Amino acid sequence: MPVDYINNWLRDDEDVQKMLPIDSASDAIFEVVKDGILLCKMINAAVPNTIDRRTINLTKLSLYTKHENCILALNSAKSIGCCIVNIGAEDITKGKEHLILGLLWQVIRIGLFAKIDLAEVPGLVRLLRDGETIEDLRALSPEDLLIRWVNYHLEQDGKTLLIGRNKLIHNSVH
Repeated sequence: MPVDYINNWLRDDEDVQKMLPIDSASDAIFEVVKDGILLCKMINAAVPNTIDRRTINLTKLSLYTKHENCILALNSAKSIGCCIVNIGAEDITKGKEHLILGLLWQVIRIGLFAKIDLAEVPGLVRLLRDGETIEDLRALSPEDLLIRWVNYHLEQDGKTLLIGRNKLIHNSVH
């Protein structure tokens, strides 16, 4: 459930302290996101400085300012790479669970995968294969880097379990 990530990522954010911690055993998340503030904060946690804090309506919330926050969150989510199809501000303010969870998952994924690169993890250079350059490694998507990292460590452990995108390529684990 994305609630654990939200509680962790935003635990030091003063603007959402009154909302946290969110109970992961309930549907509280769908109420908490209705004003758009938490979504805006999650987007900034995933990709810092995407949203200028001054543009988020934090006090004296009305139906209009909540709607404005949700529009800001959706536009910002789209700008960081989230797929925003058939979801509008009214879906968030109505607490449509499947749409909110889909959006939160995308934001969390982007935030987690943003840290999988050579600048954040210089040790990834060990994943270079014969004939490859650093530029070849930089050209890989975070998903491909993660797959290569898993395979590298399996090989270092003497295993030949090779994992590819959405499939097991080869399995001869001893």
